[in-house]
Amino acid sequence: MRLFLGFPVSQETSTLLQAWQQEVLHPSAGFRWVPSDNWHLTVLFIGEVKDADWPTLQATLQPTFTAFSLAFQRFRTIKRQGAASMVWAQYEPEDRLNTLYHQLHQQVAKMVALPPVQPKVTPHLTLARIKTKERVYPIEWPEWTLPPLYCERLVLYRSHLTPQGAQYETLTTFQPNS
Repeated sequence: MRLFLGFPVSQETSTLLQAWQQEVLHPSAGFRWVPSDNWHLTVLFIGEVKDADWPTLQATLQPTFTAFSLAFQRFRTIKRQGAASMVWAQYEPEDRLNTLYHQLHQQVAKMVALPPVQPKVTPHLTLARIKTKERVYPIEWPEWTLPPLYCERLVLYRSHLTPQGAQYETLTTFQPNS
């Protein structure tokens, strides 16, 4: 099973992001929009876990965090290998997110081979994947404001890959410590 940990997006933010999508781009412009049900802020991508290892992993996960919020920074086009590949809603860095990431990486790495730990997390929501090699417009996104992203419910998601894109299933939810 393919797993990751993340914070879900509020209904208010989801509604505003859907309005933003309608305003800035036509769906046929080479963008594959991520369905609003799949919007989340990834804290740690775990990757493939054998079904037999799932109970042990579930018992190993003991996130310790207090609720926090992330301030919206900007919309951004991400380039990979010189071509635009994704559209993000990027948020301001936050030390508590980095601390949680490092804590979870340490817990999960005991069971699953993870990529090397990153020094800092770039908090973002992936809104679209770009499937064209042509120049993507607009590179500079119009001014837009989003409410803070409230990180108060950490979710362990299972990703089901389908020809239509990923479908996410909530496996476990972790609440912040008081």
